[in-house]
Amino acid sequence: MKLLLNSTQMLCFIFAIVFSTQTLASPLSDAKNQGLVGELSNGYLASPNGNASTTIQALIKQTNRKRKQKYQEISKRNNIPVSKVEKLIADKIYKKAGSGEWFQKNGQWVKK
Repeated sequence: MKLLLNSTQMLCFIFAIVFSTQTLASPLSDAKNQGLVGELSNGYLASPNGNASTTIQALIKQTNRKRKQKYQEISKRNNIPVSKVEKLIADKIYKKAGSGEWFQKNGQWVKK
């Protein structure tokens, strides 16, 4: 039986696999819970207060590098622009996020 998925379904599937490996006890989750890391509207991370420690900056940089690589793989595999992948996944992250997490919307940091 051949299984065919459209681009959005494939992105959702890959998103679930990529981000399901982040456990509640991960350094990223801890940093998000403390308000040290927030989600940008383009699917990447940043520091909401702009004054992150060296450790948090490294975590953000490492996570963004991994995300960019995954977004590029998804883009190539589905023949869609990376910017569309970034936006779709950013929207999914926002919908999945719990209350109290920081997001940048229209250039302003807000708590969900």
